[in-house]
Amino acid sequence: MLRNNFDYIPALSGHDRSSQSHRTAAARPVVRPHEIPEHTAEAASRALTRLVPLVYGVLLGVTGDILAIGLLVGGIGSLAFDLSMDQHSLARPFARQLADVTGRAAASARQRIDALFSRLGI
Repeated sequence: MLRNNFDYIPALSGHDRSSQSHRTAAARPVVRPHEIPEHTAEAASRALTRLVPLVYGVLLGVTGDILAIGLLVGGIGSLAFDLSMDQHSLARPFARQLADVTGRAAASARQRIDALFSRLGI
């Protein structure tokens, strides 16, 4: 078990590691302080996937002197990429709720129209 971050380096720890078996040396964890954890890298890539279309939309809006259109295009692109992220999507729960509400409203409107047509004899 490592007692500190430098225990795996024999020159810095002050211990003679030559007497230890090869198996013990292989069992020691490799410490790479310059690498980030995998879940952090995935979260950063998801954030970049959402932000890059917005940045391109702003650039498009600035070059065309119509910032609102650029933001709209960037927002649509960002939303499309976000919805494609399955369980990591931020917008998917809202889209499901919107689909449920609009689906119920459409079904209710369809029933009213059918009732109206039946009364009119159409």
